[in-house]
Amino acid sequence: MSRRLRLGSMALCAVLLAGCPSAPKPPEKAVPPSPPAEVPPAAPQTAAAGQEISPVTDQEVSDARKALARAKEADADYYDAGNFDVAGRLLDSALSARTIDPASAHQQLADARGKADLSFDNAVARGADELRTRMASLKQRLLELNADKYAREEFQSSTAGIQEASDLYANKSYSAARARAWQALHDMAALADRLEARLDVMKTARYDAEQAMKEAESVDAYSYAPAEKNNVTGMYLRGLQAQQEYLLDQAEESFGAAREAAQELLQKARAAREARAADEKQKAAEKQARVMRGLEEASRLLIVAPDGTVVQPRNWTDDDLQKEMEPSAADLLSQARQLWAGGVKENLAGNYGNAQGHFDEARRYTETYASYAVKGLYTVRLDPESRDTLWRIAGDKDVYGDPFQWPRIWRRNSKLIKDPDLIQPGWQLIIPR
Repeated sequence: MSRRLRLGSMALCAVLLAGCPSAPKPPEKAVPPSPPAEVPPAAPQTAAAGQEISPVTDQEVSDARKALARAKEADADYYDAGNFDVAGRLLDSALSARTIDPASAHQQLADARGKADLSFDNAVARGADELRTRMASLKQRLLELNADKYAREEFQSSTAGIQEASDLYANKSYSAARARAWQALHDMAALADRLEARLDVMKTARYDAEQAMKEAESVDAYSYAPAEKNNVTGMYLRGLQAQQEYLLDQAEESFGAAREAAQELLQKARAAREARAADEKQKAAEKQARVMRGLEEASRLLIVAPDGTVVQPRNWTDDDLQKEMEPSAADLLSQARQLWAGGVKENLAGNYGNAQGHFDEARRYTETYASYAVKGLYTVRLDPESRDTLWRIAGDKDVYGDPFQWPRIWRRNSKLIKDPDLIQPGWQLIIPR
């Protein structure tokens, strides 16, 4: 009897121990920003003797899938890929064990929901932090552009989304919070781009106006239209005042008007200078013609000088006067020296512009003088077997060694050689260098 009681007690204890549930798992905490270590799925559980395990319901599977879908919508696969992947693998394992090990499937589905919810919470937190950082950066960009002064209402409207998104996050309206944050980012970026473009236009107009005003001063354009100086300066100053008061439209308009007025003044000044130059050119041409006629008439007069010298009439022509204007080679070098000495004096006196003018003239005289330099003279030979031609002379190794250089000899001796194919024996030809 006592043996049967002991055996019955032991059996009862075994049943009670087999049916006793395990200790509850502590709730999972939010993971840190780094991906969490993978948690292996729970070990399969067996039912106690005589206890039936309920099958896995479609609702359990649906709940796990919905938790994963919600995490996916929050970009958990990006912000917390570790927990999100573990949740997916737990769901797949549970579906595989659904019919053969429902106890393990129950536990894996519960763990999948837990991991999905944890990845959702982490994704929301990290996504919110990222959006807050981006919104703060764009707001700082707007402040650096003085958007709060140039476009006060647009600045307030676009940046209001920062606080509104933060409030929605606090109320756990995550979808609405994300949408509001993205809208705020779009509005702030658009405002910054528009304002930068407008500021560039204003700064360009100001720079162009300043350059046109400087040019007008440098060419003394205001002397042709004195009243325009006050007009241009006034518009420019109004632009500066508007810029200091952050009135973008007025500043852009005033700088643009100043630029156009200064450029118009420059055009008028150029036209006036050209008209004056044309008038002076016409007067000089008329005077030149009058003096020329006087010289021609005087050249036909018979002159008796006070000392009794008789000057016979000469019928001077325009060609004769042009020849009188051509200096000799000796005169060219002498004048070049005089001009160089004059440039030295101007340079020592600090008149650098005049000195450069003297030196330029001296250089031109020197170059002209040097152009008369020759290699020597060549006497055309009488050789019946090999008649001299410009081609053969140029090809002579003592001349150029290149027959194609014959035009140089012809041009230098053009007064003597009328036909380059016909040269006479005995002619002395100048061979240019």
